[in-house]
Amino acid sequence: MRPSARKALYIILAILLVALVVVANVSRSNSPLRDVRITLQRGEAPILVSEELLEQQLLTEMPWIMGLKVKEINTSEIQQFLAQTPYVEECHVSISIAGNLVVKAEQRRPIVRVFCGNNEFYLDSKGRYTPLSDLGDAEVLVANGAFHQKLGKNFEQLDASAMTQDSMQSHYDIARLWVLASYLDQHPQYGALFDQLYIAPSGDLMLTPKLGNHVVKVGDPDQLDQKFRN
Repeated sequence: MRPSARKALYIILAILLVALVVVANVSRSNSPLRDVRITLQRGEAPILVSEELLEQQLLTEMPWIMGLKVKEINTSEIQQFLAQTPYVEECHVSISIAGNLVVKAEQRRPIVRVFCGNNEFYLDSKGRYTPLSDLGDAEVLVANGAFHQKLGKNFEQLDASAMTQDSMQSHYDIARLWVLASYLDQHPQYGALFDQLYIAPSGDLMLTPKLGNHVVKVGDPDQLDQKFRN
C-alpha cells in the first residue's frame, strides 16, 4: 500500500473512531440513569456511616434522579448535598460510561468525644461537630468537665478549629480542648497514654492516664511540646 493510501486509511479510521465516541456519548446521555454506586473510604476510622445509608439519604432527598436521563443529572447538586452530611469529609460525584452515578466519598475521622451538659458529640480531626452514630462508637479521647461558655443550640455549626483563629472565641473551653486533643492525635506516642480530658473548675485542662490513679495538669494548651517532654 502506497504511503498516501495508508495515510488516507488512518485518517478515515480516526474519523470513524471519533464518530463512534460521539455516538456512544450521545446514546449514553439520553439513556436513563442505571444505578447509584457509592464507595466510602474510612482509613483507620470506625464505621460511622455506611454506603447504604448515604444512598438512602440521597434517594430520600432526591428520589426523582432515578427517573432522569444521564444528561439531566446535576452532579454538582448531588455532591453539594452529600458534602453536607456530617460524617462526610469530602466527596466526588460523576457519571460512569455505563450510565451509573458514581460517588467516591471519604468519612470524617473523630478524635475526641465531648460530653457538654446534656449534649454528646465528636469533634473530628478538623475541629468540626460530628454526631454520634448508630453504627458504632469511636474509641477516642473522652472530654468533659466544667464548660464555662454556652455553645448555643446550633451544635451542627460548631467548628472548634475556626474558633481557635477567632480572638473572641479562642479562649472557649471547647476550642482549647480540641487543640489539646488534636495535639495528642498528631503525637500518638503521647495520645496512647491518656483516655480522658477534663476541664477543671479553674479552667485548667487535665489529662487522666490509662494506667494509674493520678492526673496530669496541662493548664492552657500552649507550649505543648515542652510540657509533654517534661
